[in-house]
Amino acid sequence: MKWILGAWALCFTLALALCWPGLHAPFLYDDLHSIAQNPHLVPANILRVFWDASLFSDDPNKAMYRPLLLVSYIVNFLFSSDPFDFRLVNIALHTCNALLVGLIAFRLGLQRWASVVAGALFLVHPAGVQPMLYVSARSDALLAFWFLWAIYWWLEEGPKWNVLAATVCALLTKEVAVVLPLCFWLLDYTRPFPKPDYLDRQASRIWYESRLRWPVYIVFSYLLFHLFGFIEAYHVPSVRPALAQFSTQLEALGFYAKALVWPVGYVLDPEFAERATPTALGLVCWAATLLIPVGLTRLKSRIPLICYGLALLSLLVVMVAPLNLLVNYRRLYLPCAFFSLFLAWCIEQLAQEAELRPWIGRGLPLTVAASFFIIASYQQSYSWRFEQALWEENTLRAPSQPRPWLHLGTVLRGEALEEEAKDAKKMHKSNPKGMRGTELYTIYHPKAAAAWAGAAQAFNRVISLTKNEEVLHWKAINNLGSLYFELNNLAKAEEHFQAAYHHDPADPDYLVNMGNVRWMRKDPQGARAFYLEALERLPTHHEALANEAELRRQLGEKP
Repeated sequence: MKWILGAWALCFTLALALCWPGLHAPFLYDDLHSIAQNPHLVPANILRVFWDASLFSDDPNKAMYRPLLLVSYIVNFLFSSDPFDFRLVNIALHTCNALLVGLIAFRLGLQRWASVVAGALFLVHPAGVQPMLYVSARSDALLAFWFLWAIYWWLEEGPKWNVLAATVCALLTKEVAVVLPLCFWLLDYTRPFPKPDYLDRQASRIWYESRLRWPVYIVFSYLLFHLFGFIEAYHVPSVRPALAQFSTQLEALGFYAKALVWPVGYVLDPEFAERATPTALGLVCWAATLLIPVGLTRLKSRIPLICYGLALLSLLVVMVAPLNLLVNYRRLYLPCAFFSLFLAWCIEQLAQEAELRPWIGRGLPLTVAASFFIIASYQQSYSWRFEQALWEENTLRAPSQPRPWLHLGTVLRGEALEEEAKDAKKMHKSNPKGMRGTELYTIYHPKAAAAWAGAAQAFNRVISLTKNEEVLHWKAINNLGSLYFELNNLAKAEEHFQAAYHHDPADPDYLVNMGNVRWMRKDPQGARAFYLEALERLPTHHEALANEAELRRQLGEKP
């Protein structure tokens, strides 16, 4: 037990050092609606999260059924609301997963030193950086924790109640766990590990040796989903036609394979385009996916086939479900565990081939792989040091993806306000807000003026990139209107707000902005009507609540 705790502490320290540049970043992206601004993450809801999927976010339209994940957030908030502490928990989970990878490798038959290599490579692989630094990516780390425990206990001798418990916990964390029964079937048919002692009775032996167990696994998983209402809770509305989804994910197979082998340039929203019909590259990727296991079956060891099958199965759900993001590096976290195991097996084979020079077969490939992963991981962590650097890096590596530009514009807008506040403090009598849009503003507040210009450029970039994506297109128009509103250009602001509002009169953000324009036009009753309608759509909308309360105060009404 002591050596396990010592190994965990050593791995935690190494992971902490890799992620140190990005540990102090604020909550960002999905962290805001699901954690920082989520009013439901209180101890009173610690049981309610198991039947109410709407508690996942402050926006009911973003509901997901992940109760164990929410429980971990609630417990985190009991001790601290600092994103630094949330990231420490993520790093602790990643460290546990690295140890589990090593235990699974040893259970599958790798030598002790090779099992350590498997865990170490997973620990430092760049696919683990986002699940450590991106707080919302705890869903991937926590899922992997239960997923890997289920795999390990399935390989262990003895009763399988602990496997069932780990499977249920994985299902309560993220929907990807639905493939676990197929993983158990793969392990049974590829690795003939010793039969447990409790399988002495004839009936048990027949069940263990039967070739018909896999349909039972699937039926069990299906019934479990229905019993807890998982199917309804996990329902993901289609965002693209079935043919486009199939064609896109065909090519995504090659994208994921390259990202595992050459993990450089990981960003939140990678450069990848939707494919309306299958492409030549996609068909090649699909053919390779089918032919690789045929070649792996010819090897004496079943470990490569097991690693390949488990990695592919862990990607199955996200490739079938038509999600908003076409590809995502976070989805590689669980496949990376089995990829690291495969690399360790390869290094073990090289060591056996180079018996007279073990440093060539064992030390050299390990040093090269680990050094490469450590450098790539640290570089990725460095881009997380503050939010603007993160999105600037993303726009450089994925210039045709609209979401990074949208978030970069929002960050630059916030930076402009911060620079104004700094300048006002230095000048004492400066009134930056009143000077906006004038030549004097550019003279007295050059950094803020540059940030406003950068934000406008980013939002215009989104508008030009999203002519076929209505949601992002109109959101960028609304954000550009907000920028003009801040710059005291009320005419342009109202033009953009009205365009967005007429497109979707039910969007709470558009309603609030229309209320702000009415307020500036000296129409408090009209402004109140928009604020109240926004609160009907989204009762937790922070700006609508604050503005409506301030309007009441100015009118002399009781709150």
